[in-house]
Amino acid sequence: MAPDFKPPVLLEVSAERARQDTKFPPPPRPDHSVTDWLAILTEEGGEAAQEAVEIRWASDAGEASRRTQLLRAELIQVAAVAVAWVEHIDGMAT
Repeated sequence: MAPDFKPPVLLEVSAERARQDTKFPPPPRPDHSVTDWLAILTEEGGEAAQEAVEIRWASDAGEASRRTQLLRAELIQVAAVAVAWVEHIDGMAT
C-alpha cells in the first residue's frame, strides 16, 4: 500500500492535472485514441526538450537557471499528461 505522504513534486503534478481539467474540461473525449494521447504527450515532451536545448546554449548562469525552472515546469506538465492518459486507460478520469 502506498504511503499517505506525497512528495511535493507529486502534489505539483496533481495541481497541474487540476489545471488541465479546468482548461480542457473532463471527461476526456471518448474518441481519444492511443495516437491522440501520444501526440499530446509528445508535444509536451517536445517543449521540455526545447528548454533542455536552451539550457545547453544559455549565455550565462542566470539564463541557465531561468531555463532550468522552465524545464522543470514542462516536466511537471509531461507527468500530468502521462497521469491523464493512465486515468483515461483506467476509465477513472474525472
